[in-house]
Amino acid sequence: MDELLGLFEGRVAFMLDMQLFKYDGSSTSRVDQVSEPVQLTIGIPEKVGQDPMWVDDRDFFMIRVHDGKAEILKDLDNDLRTITYESDKFSAFALVYAPAGKLDNYLNSLATQENAQATGTTGAASTADKADTELDDVPKTGDIEWEVAYGYY
Repeated sequence: MDELLGLFEGRVAFMLDMQLFKYDGSSTSRVDQVSEPVQLTIGIPEKVGQDPMWVDDRDFFMIRVHDGKAEILKDLDNDLRTITYESDKFSAFALVYAPAGKLDNYLNSLATQENAQATGTTGAASTADKADTELDDVPKTGDIEWEVAYGYY
């Protein structure tokens, strides 16, 4: 994740493991994926350590790591105190922030590279996989041991 964050000067505010359970009478089963995305809103803390969070010059977003694959989920609201995003998978999430505009610039550069590859205008290898790639040391869905080992609760 550090390599991905370095591409747009991102920093992790905190991580969480979101799990969804289905209760059916007397049985309970974990649901890792649903057919339609669910919209979630999470409060952004006023500070993380000594770093104030509610400032105008940064963008917040989530990075979801599901079965070893990292995906960027953009904030759907304009409230400095919350992040609203959609997910159809329930796994490990990181609340991430970056200087305002850096994430959009990064995503636009990926789209430009993908378009150039599709039209055959470049022979360079795509870096699009960096935003959506298999990672080596990441939690798998519901992997509580990863949280304990890395100190994320």
